[in-house]
Amino acid sequence: ITEYGDFQCPVCARLHEAWGPTLDQLIQSGRVKFEFVGLAYLDRGTTESLRSAAASTCAADAGKFLPYQDILYNQQSPTENSGFLTDRRLVAFGRDAGITDNTFTRCVGSGRYEGWVGKNTDAASSSGVRGTPTVLIDGKVVENMDAADPRRLTALVDRAGGGG
Repeated sequence: ITEYGDFQCPVCARLHEAWGPTLDQLIQSGRVKFEFVGLAYLDRGTTESLRSAAASTCAADAGKFLPYQDILYNQQSPTENSGFLTDRRLVAFGRDAGITDNTFTRCVGSGRYEGWVGKNTDAASSSGVRGTPTVLIDGKVVENMDAADPRRLTALVDRAGGGG
């Protein structure tokens, strides 16, 4: 499963809420491999999408991507580009996710992965990703993301051959 998402995207947050526990279970059981590609699609005059996606990669370095992703979506601002996702808040979210190493703080503060997120955003756009969330299962785009029922996710995984 590959998900292209933006941490400011309200539809991404709804998808995460609906599919998150089932996806976590599928990952933990080894039924699927999951790749999240954080994009900076919604930045308009701010860099909140860029910096939050970069910070999530710093969290992945600390082995805490999934809990960090949970916090970013569960604590999402109701307004895009509001200034909510400051470096200070991104670091605090890291502490909430159980990251205690100062390496994470330095990673977020330095913008270590911002260039990489920018390249991923450009590459996703060039490859046909037009919005977030875009989810691929076994390389095929999942249509109708409004029907984000956890049973549907399991059925799609089963059809793709990840049934066990």
